[in-house]
Amino acid sequence: MNILITGVGGPAGKALVNQLSTTMHSVVGVDMQTVVPTQVDSFELVPPASDPAMVEHLSRIISKYGIDLVIPTVADELVQIAHASSVGAFDPATVVLSEESAVHNCFDKFLTMIALRQAGVSVPPFGLPSDFRSAGEVFATLGPHIITKPRVARGGRGFAVHSDPETFDLSGFDDSFLIQSFAPGEEFAPMVYLGDEVGDETVALVRKQRDNVCDSSAVVIQPVPVSEALDVAMLAVRACRALKLSGPIDLDVRRMADGRPVVLEVNARFGANSEFAPEILQRVLCSYV
Repeated sequence: MNILITGVGGPAGKALVNQLSTTMHSVVGVDMQTVVPTQVDSFELVPPASDPAMVEHLSRIISKYGIDLVIPTVADELVQIAHASSVGAFDPATVVLSEESAVHNCFDKFLTMIALRQAGVSVPPFGLPSDFRSAGEVFATLGPHIITKPRVARGGRGFAVHSDPETFDLSGFDDSFLIQSFAPGEEFAPMVYLGDEVGDETVALVRKQRDNVCDSSAVVIQPVPVSEALDVAMLAVRACRALKLSGPIDLDVRRMADGRPVVLEVNARFGANSEFAPEILQRVLCSYV
């Protein structure tokens, strides 16, 4: 099978390429920067997701290499690729991505929180800056520690923790930001493969911890048996079902102070930790071979 991986220079792309290097599949990697992983069979430059020509360029590459399966890994491109796929721009290749409306809801963190809250899935208390009249009201509503983050951004870009109403400048944030209660407990990155039928799920968990031994801010990733955090795994599946997602999904879950897990973020794609859960990629390959 000929497989195209987008964003092969990024963490998620590299993780997939490393796994596919042990298979018989032919891998074509694309990226907006010249990065040529040794494990790919071919590499092509593509425009950034912000360029309207990106989809057409990708379509030409798919045709050139006779691609059977497209696995996008870059958050910024998912909405465009989902739309293009829905109108047949990449046919006859299959794109490993959820439906366009579901991808759109995951792309905007505020829409994600709204959809999950409406479905009864646990999320931290949250709001938009315009929901509050003052910094004091923010902290009175959301708690002693809050976070601000862009509604649309990759990873932790623009993320900040605030603990002092006196120094928090509410006027410095418009409604392109989300304000949320800070969840201080254990952090997990569930990885899910969701089939079409309820009960057809594969879930893997990793725990994300700060490396205090080396006195650094590095994050240590530790695989965790699902049985050790079953509530986290079940919450992840409920969130994915509520958002009407399918295929591979990467989430961020933390525990509140009372131990209750809450969903912080949902990404409709493979994440950087997929090498810790090869069963997720295996589900994808088995679904399309």
